Amino acid sequence: MVDELRRFVHAEFTCQREAFARRMTRSPAERVKRGTCLDGLTFEGMENGRAVFRHGGNDSRLRESDLVLLRRRADGDAVEGREAVIYREEGDRIWLARENGFRPEPDGGGPWMIDEAFLDLESFYLDGLDRLPRTEIGRERILPLLTGRAEPGLHEEAYGRAYRDLEPSARPWEDMQREAIAGSVSADHVYLVQGPPGTGKTRVLAEVVKRLVGEGRRVLVTSFTHRAIDHALGMVAREVADREAVGRFGAAVHRRDEAFDRFEFFSESPLGKREGSSGWVAGATPFALRRRLAGVEFDTIVFDEASQMTTPLAILAMLTGRSYLFFGDQQQLGPVVVSRSRRDSGEAGIFQALQAREIPGTRLNVTYRLNDTLARWPGESFYHGDLSSASAVAGSRLRRVPVAGVPDWQREALDPEKPLIWLRFAGREGRTDNDEESGAAAELIRLLVSRGMRPEEIAVVTPYRRQARRVRRRLETLEPGRSWAGCMVDTVERMQGQEREVILVSFSAAQPGFVQDQAEFFFDPRRLNVSVTRARTKLILLASESLLELDPEDPDLEEEVALFRSLLVAAVEVAHPGTHSS
Repeated sequence: MVDELRRFVHAEFTCQREAFARRMTRSPAERVKRGTCLDGLTFEGMENGRAVFRHGGNDSRLRESDLVLLRRRADGDAVEGREAVIYREEGDRIWLARENGFRPEPDGGGPWMIDEAFLDLESFYLDGLDRLPRTEIGRERILPLLTGRAEPGLHEEAYGRAYRDLEPSARPWEDMQREAIAGSVSADHVYLVQGPPGTGKTRVLAEVVKRLVGEGRRVLVTSFTHRAIDHALGMVAREVADREAVGRFGAAVHRRDEAFDRFEFFSESPLGKREGSSGWVAGATPFALRRRLAGVEFDTIVFDEASQMTTPLAILAMLTGRSYLFFGDQQQLGPVVVSRSRRDSGEAGIFQALQAREIPGTRLNVTYRLNDTLARWPGESFYHGDLSSASAVAGSRLRRVPVAGVPDWQREALDPEKPLIWLRFAGREGRTDNDEESGAAAELIRLLVSRGMRPEEIAVVTPYRRQARRVRRRLETLEPGRSWAGCMVDTVERMQGQEREVILVSFSAAQPGFVQDQAEFFFDPRRLNVSVTRARTKLILLASESLLELDPEDPDLEEEVALFRSLLVAAVEVAHPGTHSS
């Protein structure tokens, strides 16, 4: 097994190195188009050792905490630059930080650009795999799990005590939530919690960690992304209610109003100074453990969004503790894998691998996000019909928006009694951007906001960054004086874990040949599941009728296209102007 994992790691980083080399041979304009570069930066000065730049709008995929290459433009292209971290972004300004500061400081000339950097961590991964057979934790705790030789179980007395303790709680828990909490705190080795959309997975995680800390355990909360760690740790910190018992470790980023403190190194934090019997919780990526938390041992490792984590990456964290709790959902976004096809990438995930070993676990089955109509299709399509809306949200509907004097299609699309809408387009020319769909999305958002809804209650999800950019531009054109910063317009990857009152999904692609070429990506069931499960009361699908015409020969793809069609069939159909009724 270790040799197989080593081959996987080597294949992954070989592909990543080759992809990065190809990317950097492209022109700056092409890199900007693909979202890996932010060009045209103007240096403004230094602020607390960080370089401050102004930009004309960030349509790239670069976000706070990302590692980038800062480069000066020269002769129409980029010259060698230096690595930096995006410390902060606010409006049209961006702050870049380096661990040892900028030497020499950027001067006032320009222009500048930042590119997505590539961090070659192959040796880091391989070192972790080498430690598996050489360490007691690797031999006795991790390898038996991965090879199916372990027989993990629960401490029955601890399970019963935790389950009973949750009964009279002032905070109500669903049966499966109680089972998940009790199972997690009583597991002798490992436990899995599958959390379909809106089922309170992170709330359960926070309750589990609070109880473990209360028992004096040292807990690590980790994940594939900084965003997931911050979200989970924020909820944990509110439950633990002892700021000195919670620490976030990583490169310095802009501190906002958070319930926890950030540190670059464990030695700087109060955690190591707590009395021996006092529990605490640290949040960090697996990469941070070897340097920022060197030598720190944990009692329990808690993985959030575990279905996005590869097995080799999970091992890096598992080597620092003896028991493991995994919170994820294999029906949502899986691990990012470049050396295998999308259909085979799930096999590389730790959550998926452990589920295949029939590790003890719980699947949550009551959603507190989706109303009864919006829960029906994902429940039947992904969760064997075992997903229902909590009684408090089942009958919730979009608050009635006055729509007198607006076109019929807008009035029908925003009808509160029709939570799931397919806004059908006849156009067949859209690819990675679609002017008809972006215009319709912007009009609906403008109408909702003009009738009293806050931009923060609305989001647009799309498979393509170019379409996200087009929607943002249309909003700015419709009402130039209004700030639309609160209205999230982004790709599926950025939306996992998010929710809004109203979600518009702009599929954008309509050209049959393009859809055929993109079919494996476009009809990916996990991406589709994430896209359509962000809304609380209103989901509007903007899609061309041409998407129903695809007739794939691949049986697997045929099944995925049929799943997509079933979604459109489940929706109330509204024809966009210019589209003939079917």
